[in-house]
Amino acid sequence: MLARLLSGDFPRSRALTAVLVAILIALALAPFIFPGTRSLNVAAKVAVFVLLVASYDLLLGYTGIVSFAHTMFFGIGGYGVGIAMAKMGPGWGALALGIAASLALSLGIALAIGSVISFASMVMASQVGETAALRLHATELLLLLGAAIVLVIERPAQPQVASSMTVPDLSLQQAQLPHNR
Repeated sequence: MLARLLSGDFPRSRALTAVLVAILIALALAPFIFPGTRSLNVAAKVAVFVLLVASYDLLLGYTGIVSFAHTMFFGIGGYGVGIAMAKMGPGWGALALGIAASLALSLGIALAIGSVISFASMVMASQVGETAALRLHATELLLLLGAAIVLVIERPAQPQVASSMTVPDLSLQQAQLPHNR
């Protein structure tokens, strides 16, 4: 099962495997071993950066695609959620708004970069005289712009909530202690 999970690509040495397993166990047990929120905060940051590095390894190592925008999109997501939580306070609404705003900005930037690259390829193909490549890149550019227009114009469907169903309050509440009344 482990071979299937790792696609048959195990770490190259036993020492590296032991270090990776120790890091995984330490991150999982950090809230129980170390008291306070600081250790949990550090463990969460380490886990987030492990996720970033793992995704970059997947992108560069397995597919061979060099992505200069990978960390930019990671930063946009982090800043989007951070700004929303700073303005609205910690809560699920701020998290959802930060994620939605980050996704919208990242989608806009990705469409803009993709359109510029496609347009540049189209211009280069026309200079060389490659008509088949020119048609392909023109179609690609039109599809990108069409997708952008549809995403801007279309309204997302509003979910239907049954009237008999009650929605629990999941907002974060601060405990009423004597010193913060």
